[in-house]
Amino acid sequence: MINWRDFLKKLVLTTGVVEVVAGAYIFVYSFALATLDAFKANILSGILALTGTITLSVLLILGFLYVLGLILEEWEYG
Repeated sequence: MINWRDFLKKLVLTTGVVEVVAGAYIFVYSFALATLDAFKANILSGILALTGTITLSVLLILGFLYVLGLILEEWEYG
């Protein structure tokens, strides 16, 4: 049987770490975009947009799993 409380704690911790890493990533690349020429800035902004989309998708999936875990825990313990 799955211990939903431990699973949800790990999930919330993972989500927090992903958000901090994504924020640091955007912060660093915003400075990098300001110092590069137009061609390199366009390439980096494309990479940033792609990885930002992937990061948001992961966070959306983790949020869905979190809510699903809450529902399953409530259902399991009544």
